[in-house]
Amino acid sequence: MAGVSVSTAHRIVRKMGYLKVRFLVRYEKTGLLPLLVLLPDRPILKLPPYSRALRTVRADRTYRVVTALVPLYHLDRYLSELPYKPLVVVKGYEVEGWRPDAGLTKYDAGVLRPSTENLDLYKLSKPVYPWHRIGAPDPIDLAILTFKLGDAFITLKKIAEKASEVDSSFREVSPQLISYHYRKHVLSMWKYNAPRLYWDVRERPLWIFYLEGAKSHIAARAIVNFPGMKTTYIDEGKAVVVGQPGTETFYHIYSILTELDVRMPMGPFFVIEDERYMVEKTSYLWLYLKGGRWSWPSEVSVRRMIARQGM
Repeated sequence: MAGVSVSTAHRIVRKMGYLKVRFLVRYEKTGLLPLLVLLPDRPILKLPPYSRALRTVRADRTYRVVTALVPLYHLDRYLSELPYKPLVVVKGYEVEGWRPDAGLTKYDAGVLRPSTENLDLYKLSKPVYPWHRIGAPDPIDLAILTFKLGDAFITLKKIAEKASEVDSSFREVSPQLISYHYRKHVLSMWKYNAPRLYWDVRERPLWIFYLEGAKSHIAARAIVNFPGMKTTYIDEGKAVVVGQPGTETFYHIYSILTELDVRMPMGPFFVIEDERYMVEKTSYLWLYLKGGRWSWPSEVSVRRMIARQGM
């Protein structure tokens, strides 16, 4: 598919906002399932292990949104230990990010704009299918993934230093062994690097689009590739897309939903500024293993984090 090259997009977006590149993973190879859970607007002081962040959003009413990265082995337990019964659960059996070269972004007079010229190619895409891996990767693989998920360009040397700060046994792991695990194991889990552009949320708000319908997977894969969008979690018959779309992108989002008969039953969720709570800033994933299997750590406290940028 034609589109804007990644290097061109990087050069343009650096002039427009804050850019961060995400290391996207084939989660079906890790046994970890990304989740987005919608809860009622009630006080939350504790969340189950593997929770990542808590946000307050507004649509037809106010809700709380929890994002998590949960071992499939513990999925049922995780959902049962949430403080309230979920209103919506979206399982990220497929996770995608914005790709400026995916054919739905064009460069026009110094501006990245949405394009629908290649939209028909997305209409041929197949629905997502659940995967069932419950095993866990090797601890060294998980240590590399832990830090790559936070910084796509972190070096293996820096990963070894950071891992050693929280796990003394890592001091005995040689650079050669870390390099071997990265080349032989982690790269097979890697999907691609996805650039994310962040604007000040007071100038360009952050939105969460919850989609339902038989073609929601098509809509989500297309919408996430419009400029301003960040990520999508795709489930069976539903999906969420997160981003900071401009006015023109909003127009194309609603056009696609109308054409594909995909519903947005609660309307788009406006993410309320300065209402972000981080549960775990860095999840040291390899420390959650016991005997090569995912363990169930103690519950984690919720603490507030000022959100000046996007999600």
